[in-house]
Amino acid sequence: MMSQTADFPLLSSLVIIHYDSLCPNGFVRTQIEERAATYLARGRPIYNLSTLEQPTPQADFIQLPAQDPSPLKGYGLSRQIESLFQLLRTQKEFTSKNFELVGVTWWICVVAAQEELAKREVSACINYDCTDLIQDYIAARRLAPELQINGAPVPKPSQRALTAYRQHRETLEKVS
Repeated sequence: MMSQTADFPLLSSLVIIHYDSLCPNGFVRTQIEERAATYLARGRPIYNLSTLEQPTPQADFIQLPAQDPSPLKGYGLSRQIESLFQLLRTQKEFTSKNFELVGVTWWICVVAAQEELAKREVSACINYDCTDLIQDYIAARRLAPELQINGAPVPKPSQRALTAYRQHRETLEKVS
């Protein structure tokens, strides 16, 4: 299932698939940190699979070891999904509870992650306001308004996320 921050209920736990973003302005990081703060405030666990960079405050996250000691090798769709299912195998509570995924990179990764979760009958929601999909959406709208990936249109982020992104960009432009 996919959803957006604006209508996303808190689930049993949050899983950060990928914290580092190709977005040079750090917008995705900000979105993930805000979502993590909400989970921390409610005392819900946060699992971090990210290998290149770590969210703060690290002490409040359950860092899961990378499948490969080289951080760059953890930066691909197959590694992200492999890490997620390693987590599912080792953390038994995920088999019976809903959890939220943030930081899934690129639309094609979201589609593949959805398919893998469905095959394994895992109940998880991908919060695409907290992914690189905002970048995908904006680029797609500029390049080809009718762009589809794997036969599905790039989803429109919530108005809240688009407004936050625009404000973030305006702030960066004022600083530069």
